[in-house]
Amino acid sequence: MMIEIIAAALAVPPCIEASTDLLVRWRAHRHGPCYAADMAGESDNLVLEMLRAIRAKQDRHDERFDELMQRLGRIEASIVGLRRDSAHAEETQVEQEARMDRLARRIERIEKRLELTDQP
Repeated sequence: MMIEIIAAALAVPPCIEASTDLLVRWRAHRHGPCYAADMAGESDNLVLEMLRAIRAKQDRHDERFDELMQRLGRIEASIVGLRRDSAHAEETQVEQEARMDRLARRIERIEKRLELTDQP
């Protein structure tokens, strides 16, 4: 209802009568009949500028994403190295425990031969 009142109140120049966009019609009424033609070009330029800005931002995001992927790859490689080191340390510990067990058995045999063990 309000749109019809505004549209009726506007004196639409003949070059814009075909336009159905109320905002364009209002701006043309307010700024003159050539304003609508200028605005079409400006809106195209504005859209192109916005698209260029979006593309530039997307390019920056792509670069950042690539950088993050490289960093993630390095972190994964570090984790693999830490796991390898941990596995090696556990292997060494198991080997040392096996040696200790063998030494303990040898000492027990030596004590039995020399009769150094305490008999309960």
